[in-house]
Amino acid sequence: MPRPLPIDTVVPKKFEDVITRPHPITTASETVAAQVVEQVEIAVPSTPVVAESPRTRKRLQRLFAVAALGATLIVGVVAFQALTKKSFIVPDLAGVAEAEARNSIATNGWELIIRAERTNDVEFGFVIRTEPAAGESLKQGDALIIYVSEGAPLGVLIEVAGDSREVAFEKLTAQGLTVSATEDSSDTVPIGNVISWSVAKQPSLVAGDQVLQGTVINLVVSNGPALRAVPLIVGLNLEQATAIVAELGLVLSSSADSFSNDAAAGLVGAQSPPPGEMVPKDSTIVYSISLGPDLVALPNIVGINFVESEKRLLEAGFVVGEVSGRKSYRMKSASVKGVAIKNGEMLPRGSIIDMVFP
Repeated sequence: MPRPLPIDTVVPKKFEDVITRPHPITTASETVAAQVVEQVEIAVPSTPVVAESPRTRKRLQRLFAVAALGATLIVGVVAFQALTKKSFIVPDLAGVAEAEARNSIATNGWELIIRAERTNDVEFGFVIRTEPAAGESLKQGDALIIYVSEGAPLGVLIEVAGDSREVAFEKLTAQGLTVSATEDSSDTVPIGNVISWSVAKQPSLVAGDQVLQGTVINLVVSNGPALRAVPLIVGLNLEQATAIVAELGLVLSSSADSFSNDAAAGLVGAQSPPPGEMVPKDSTIVYSISLGPDLVALPNIVGINFVESEKRLLEAGFVVGEVSGRKSYRMKSASVKGVAIKNGEMLPRGSIIDMVFP
């Protein structure tokens, strides 16, 4: 063999020379190496291609065939089970206790759904009806709905305050509730309208709450404003009398001034109706301002007989009081409320005069 050619010496270059040299000079060996590298980079595919052998392909085909066969078997089994499900006749469970109803159909393989429902016709905890109804056929796995009584239906409490008695009764009885009513006075609620209401045994319940039908609702119905007791205003000044009467919802009306033995001049001396009488709201109390006592001179009665004394007292506006002693004799003394009086003394008209004879 011929001797190998000498290898070219690679001369080190500076980094700056390589970068700045526009057309770097390379040896023949460097050119070949660069071409080889470039060709290798071009020949490498972006996605590797895996070659599938005939044996692998056959193995995959067998797996697909087995999977298809399994799926076919599963579908067949499901179809067979669906076609071979047993059917049972739904029994009549109405009026049967829930537990007993469950036990009677436990072996039928039905999907059991229990739903509560309120009714007045079936006792709490007993079956009302079923879906499907009794007598129908139902396959295993199908759903049977059993409606069980939750007791009597509920009624909704409705706000009836301010309604008339008739409207309130209608609203509440429509909810299946029982209504009772009492009357009370009210200054604000018209006669015949509802002042308030409450549940007889549960007074804390409010409108919107639910109660069993038949629950008693108590209504309080207005019979109008309460009667007022006429106050005593005699002896008061007009400002005081007006305030007291207004507070009671009554009205004052004046009449002509008059003499009064019970009140000083300038105060209320008389009133009508009298104190204590019961009157409706807005009733009128008539009053008069006192001119002071109506004083009258006691006529000459002391020292004369009873017959003449009685005549003179009545003519002067006095009242004959208690008489003691022998009336045929001359009067010994006279008095008013135990206080001795004399002829000519000024006394209130209408005073009661007691007389003593020997």
